[in-house]
Amino acid sequence: MRRQVPTGEGDARIADALATIRRGIEDLTAAVHGRAPQPERILISRADVATRLGVPQSWVAREQRRGRLPFAKRMGRKFVYDHGLLQEYIAALTVAR
Repeated sequence: MRRQVPTGEGDARIADALATIRRGIEDLTAAVHGRAPQPERILISRADVATRLGVPQSWVAREQRRGRLPFAKRMGRKFVYDHGLLQEYIAALTVAR
């Protein structure tokens, strides 16, 4: 048996649910458009990152697993590294010194 919901209360609940759905659709649309491939994106290997930072590859792997490298991106089971973001990371390290 169905429970009767007073008309005013049911309308408000429906309006809230629709507003929530609309916000979700807007968020998903923004996320999809924000993830469009960037034409200038250059991906480099862990060895290249280690060379540019002057550290061993094991250090790069460890820091990437800990989530401390903002330029590390997962592609399937592997990680690749964004050259542009690496350059920004190096510039930030230089400024911090």
